[in-house]
Amino acid sequence: MAIWAGYVLLVGIAAGLIEDQYESRFSEIGVSERYGPLANYIIRRYEQGIDISRREFRQVREGFENDGANDDRLVIRDMQRDRVIFGDREREESANIIDFRITGESGTTYMANVGIPPNRNPLPVLTTPTAIATAFATSLLYSWFFTLILTRPVSRLKEHVQSLGRGSLDQRLEGKLMKRRDEIGDLATSIDEMSSYIQELLNSKQRLLFDVSHELRAPLARMHVAAGIARAEAESAGANTAMHDRFEQEIDALNALISELILLTKTESDTVERESVSLPEQLQAVIDDMQFGSVDREIKTQIGIEADQVEVSVPLLGRVVKNLIENALKYSQDEVLVSLSDSETDWVICVEDRGEGIPEDQLEAMTQPFTRLQSESVEGFGLGLSIAHRAAEAMGGSLTLSNREGGGLCACLLIPKA
Repeated sequence: MAIWAGYVLLVGIAAGLIEDQYESRFSEIGVSERYGPLANYIIRRYEQGIDISRREFRQVREGFENDGANDDRLVIRDMQRDRVIFGDREREESANIIDFRITGESGTTYMANVGIPPNRNPLPVLTTPTAIATAFATSLLYSWFFTLILTRPVSRLKEHVQSLGRGSLDQRLEGKLMKRRDEIGDLATSIDEMSSYIQELLNSKQRLLFDVSHELRAPLARMHVAAGIARAEAESAGANTAMHDRFEQEIDALNALISELILLTKTESDTVERESVSLPEQLQAVIDDMQFGSVDREIKTQIGIEADQVEVSVPLLGRVVKNLIENALKYSQDEVLVSLSDSETDWVICVEDRGEGIPEDQLEAMTQPFTRLQSESVEGFGLGLSIAHRAAEAMGGSLTLSNREGGGLCACLLIPKA
């Protein structure tokens, strides 16, 4: 609409300039300026008693460079004698007849009029309803086509950048955009090169994190063995083993951190292999495993769908549900509720607890690695929700966090049905 408005404004300005030119050419002042010298020449010859022939008139008019208006009709009348001294006595019908007065050298007043044929007037063609409608329709069609040329490739670039922002760094732009020899083509090439570079950086980061975490396990295992030998020697000598307990506790913490880091990198890089399973039965199996390790806490189950076959990644589903249940058990002293339901587009698995919840302004940040609440007193590395979030995205789903009414956190895994 902005392009169309600008185009219409341009046409309006052009029409105004044409109208101004028309007025300067066909107004009394403009006509008198063009025909005044010629009329004075004819009047001077008339007052001298010399008649001017048509042939001489054409020659004289060409000498005055009268803008090529060879079809204009010039008539000069002696106002005192009321007689035509030049031109046709009967005024020819014309669309524009311009009159102007001239005083001869003898003091006699003459009236000159110029008849301009209709084909010399450009304005009626521009001001007819048909011409105006045609101009508006043409400008609208041109503006629409020009807008498409500009916005369609930009829209495709926007969609591609949005997909990159969602983590699909392996996608590449279509060849048609890459082959363009303009600024949009240059931008498409730059975006494609940027996504390749970022993907390589992320892959390098994942490989480095996995390799470092994996390599740290061997020295930690040796440290654990050495700590056990040192404890045995201290116990046999009757020495205090409090420092040994602390040493083994720190080794166990490092080992747990490395295990979660490896799990995080595997979640980001694993290939998703789906298989047809009963979602309620699979969920119940994960809950039973978690309940076996938490005999002092109750994990309630609420399943609201039938045991239909669902295409899911069983390992990723287990990681998400286990991490969510572990997180709920860690931050709540009451029972934990695990529910299964469905919507029009998703299967919904929710894990709810009665803990303190998460401040609203920190809910989104809690899915980032090593993010923990400042006020929490429980142990952890801030990787549980991050692992669950990455695993949910790897399955094509999403993880949402919200606070429950009355306190507590509700973490829901949404798995697309399609």
